[in-house]
Amino acid sequence: MKIVNASGHFCVRSRILMRRYSSNWTLLREISDLDEKVLLKLDLEDWVPILEFINSFIHIDDVWSYKWYLLFIFGKLTHSCFLKNADVDPYLRKYIELTRLCNNGVLTGSVIDIGRRTAFKKNYIEWFIREIPNIESKSYDDYFVVQLLESISDYNCTTKQSRIEIPDWLLEDLQRIVESPNSHFIGSIVKILEANKDVQLSDRLLDIWFPSYSSCEVLCRLLKRNPEKVLSNADILVPNMVNDKFRSYSYFYRKCRLYEQYGIPSKIISNCLLTLERKSPEEMGVPEFRNQLNTKSHAVQTLGILQDSSTYLKLCSEHSPSKQKIEENSKEIQIEYGVQRGICKSLAHVSSPLDTLPLLPKFTGGDYLKVVCGSLVGVCVRIPENVILPILEQWVDCPVSLRKHVLRLISNIAPIDTSIATFQKMFRTEKNTSLRLVLFIQVRNTFIAEPTEDSYKTFASIVHQLTEDDKEILDKLFDMNNVHEAYISRYVELLWQLIDSKWKNVLPKGKKTMIKSIDKHVFKFLSDSVCDTILEYELSSNLPNTPPSNFICYYLMCCSDKIRRGRLETVMAALGDSIKTHWNDLNRSGSGYAFPIRHVVSDIVESLCIESKNVEEPAKASLLLSDMKNSLLEYVGMADVLKESIWLDVYSLYLSQKGETNFASRLADLYNNYIQQHWNNFGYPLIDHLKSVHQRFAIDQPIIVSNTKLALELLTNHIHPSCHILATEILSSDLTDEEEMPMFETIIDLLSSSEIPQVRASAACYFRNLQTAIALTPHNADASLLQAVH
Repeated sequence: MKIVNASGHFCVRSRILMRRYSSNWTLLREISDLDEKVLLKLDLEDWVPILEFINSFIHIDDVWSYKWYLLFIFGKLTHSCFLKNADVDPYLRKYIELTRLCNNGVLTGSVIDIGRRTAFKKNYIEWFIREIPNIESKSYDDYFVVQLLESISDYNCTTKQSRIEIPDWLLEDLQRIVESPNSHFIGSIVKILEANKDVQLSDRLLDIWFPSYSSCEVLCRLLKRNPEKVLSNADILVPNMVNDKFRSYSYFYRKCRLYEQYGIPSKIISNCLLTLERKSPEEMGVPEFRNQLNTKSHAVQTLGILQDSSTYLKLCSEHSPSKQKIEENSKEIQIEYGVQRGICKSLAHVSSPLDTLPLLPKFTGGDYLKVVCGSLVGVCVRIPENVILPILEQWVDCPVSLRKHVLRLISNIAPIDTSIATFQKMFRTEKNTSLRLVLFIQVRNTFIAEPTEDSYKTFASIVHQLTEDDKEILDKLFDMNNVHEAYISRYVELLWQLIDSKWKNVLPKGKKTMIKSIDKHVFKFLSDSVCDTILEYELSSNLPNTPPSNFICYYLMCCSDKIRRGRLETVMAALGDSIKTHWNDLNRSGSGYAFPIRHVVSDIVESLCIESKNVEEPAKASLLLSDMKNSLLEYVGMADVLKESIWLDVYSLYLSQKGETNFASRLADLYNNYIQQHWNNFGYPLIDHLKSVHQRFAIDQPIIVSNTKLALELLTNHIHPSCHILATEILSSDLTDEEEMPMFETIIDLLSSSEIPQVRASAACYFRNLQTAIALTPHNADASLLQAVH
């Protein structure tokens, strides 16, 4: 039997894999790779040889690796049966038989996937419900049961008109799974029920798992539909909920407050109080200790939601800490500490937040502070501003660990003018560096959010007050991304002056760090005087041994034509002095570049070229690159900057021809001009330079440059042998682009007919590489091209 792939051929990797496996694997793979539309159009008679082939080896071969192919093949076969209104039963039975064979005689959940993405999902599910119990007793695992339940649930949720009823045998299996102490699928069943919106299905399944397993989502749904059922099972539900995490049921507790008429909140409150009053046994093992710790903490948080404020706060006062530090480590003290932590977390839930203020200070120190912070914020933001602000201002005079949070609260609650004035006043006298950091961040955030003249002056006054001890604050100053454009130049100038004076010792590399943080966006808003100051430092501190940063590229490109020429003269004057003095200086240190200034020049040229791609006005950038080349040649000869000259000319041409369709022709003319003018002087190194620059340019601009088209231009429109050699150097052996095949054929004909020995030698090398590439991808290669290469 011959299977024809609809796509015409397989990729190389697939073919390599096929050689590693048996022919059975290969053929199943080819069948699976057929287009779905092709398979569905097959007549049932056309499937007979495929099924015969599967039967011929499935009982004797290693069938595990075929499982997913069987799922695909039988999925399309049965789908085709449904489309043609044919009898699907024998094929599904065969699929079940083969799938069990793949899984040691047991059906697993993946079987259900056969109809998941078809229009006949219901037909598949109903067949499984009807036939699976009749095939063989206990021939499926728990995963199969869970997946079948999920499929029924999903279908009923998406289709309101035609529901699928859950069968009794599936309910029995679900009951068995829930009651099994070692089952791993209870959580999966509960998740299905949580997501399920089918009321009838939920009602049938409820008695299986309720009240032993009850999630918050299901309880809230039940609370709305049948609150009496929640109340009647409260003695089982509440202990289970209290044993779980508080967050898992906090939403349910809030909903319960609406059902006081049924007595549900009172029932939960009484159970939580009993939990708190329960005495700990004298000797506790680790499980009992953890249970006591978790349940009492959970219980007190639950009471914070359900009890009235006065009653709950009275309970909290009874458990308020006498000491801020937990010195002893007995289990009783740890359990009490757990209760106190629960109180800290729950104060924000109290319905009357103003009543909690007298209690909060008792929990705002030592081991409790970190836990109470959330409640501190939650309580304060719910109290009117005119009431809470005076209290917070009194709390400012408190331990450092609490003061940070009070300051943040003042920032969030108070009007901006009030908070900024408070912080500015505190910053003058505050000595603690961590608190100074908090104050600085609040003032800076205000300036970033509302960049006004007043907010900038306030921020600048804080910056002036920074000392060498504020190292963490100083590091944050270099982040300029969010500074408003109207203040960037003044901001940079302020920092530059302070780094140059009072911060010189603590920030010895501050200027370099600042220059690195200046990107193109920031540079646009710097004044000319600030730019000139930074450039002077860049050139004086780096030359002749270290290339300047990208700042020099922004300096030359991000300006008007009138200013650009003067800036280029400034840069070249500084660079020219180093070129004249150090061009031939050899670095004998054993590290770094042999001729540092030559590397500096090369680095500047390359950076300029790469940055020029993204400018808004390419014509002006092209002119800059041309001027840069002319300026360089005033100091050194072409022999010293041949590669740099090629860089500048290639990118200048690209910028001037941006959007043109004949770029390949113009680039070929440029390469030909270099060869015509400089071949006699430089020989093959010229080709090496042209090749390396072009390869980098082609990587940067793969859409603009077609190596095949460029090579064809060099071969057809230029007669110099070196142009033909360069064509073979830049050609790719990747034959993935079908549109370029005719050009490849022409190129091969031209190279094959050349009578110049150097060109023929270079062409022979290229042909060997091309022949290797074609051998690896025989189905991608055009027959005529393959014949031409051979």
